[in-house]
Amino acid sequence: MPRKLIALVTGLLTAALMLGVVSPATAAPKKVTPKVSLSTPKATVIQWSTSTFKGKVNTKKAVGAKVSVQRKTTKGWKDIKKGKVTKKRTYTLHFQTNSKNSLYRVKVHANKKIRIAYSRTVRVKTKPDPRDIPWTVERAQAQIVKDTNAFRVSQGLNPVTIDSRISKIAQDWSDHMARTRDFQHSKTYNDQIRALGYDFARENIAMGHSPDEVVAAWFASPGHRAAMLDPRVTHIGVGFTASGKYYTQNFGGFWPDEDIE
Repeated sequence: MPRKLIALVTGLLTAALMLGVVSPATAAPKKVTPKVSLSTPKATVIQWSTSTFKGKVNTKKAVGAKVSVQRKTTKGWKDIKKGKVTKKRTYTLHFQTNSKNSLYRVKVHANKKIRIAYSRTVRVKTKPDPRDIPWTVERAQAQIVKDTNAFRVSQGLNPVTIDSRISKIAQDWSDHMARTRDFQHSKTYNDQIRALGYDFARENIAMGHSPDEVVAAWFASPGHRAAMLDPRVTHIGVGFTASGKYYTQNFGGFWPDEDIE
């Protein structure tokens, strides 16, 4: 383009700007990097359960922006749940935990007004669902003793103490019922427990329940309930055989002094 023509065009543009006919190009809005707060569950959560992350961003420019929970994997950070920043600049994201104590963070995605931003990184601790943990003899015994004492205390009675010798008698009978598939009371438990130094014995048996349900089933039955709520019993023994879920609950007690002639 000839120099004279360039000078003419430049002069005309300058004059147009001075007269307000042409405005300079509007400058692009400046992006900001928001700060992202994060509130997480304080307690250990059950594996594969739903967990919730909540938080807030510090700028209105983030309203409507995409936000996601990210989990750290061997291949980097992965989005596992997405949402949006609300008009109040908050977010709430519900997601499923995994079986590990994984690292998580919240990502606010970039848009025309904001840059990418991240919350702090947190580790969500998880534990197995108790319903998925196999019932060992020891765990079943502890559960049944705990539930039995809870019922006794709720009725104003003293808790009973586990006696491993009575538990051995109870376990032998549960094993016998599972082996023979003969569901009935032992004919010898009273003599066996009295031989340990107790004045008398009581027995409950059950089959088919889970260890965390069997005490409630006994409690719903008048005869079994009476055995568990006998104020004279002081000690308990429990037998549990997983095959067939056979239970034996034995008590040892002492006659009150006024009952002794």
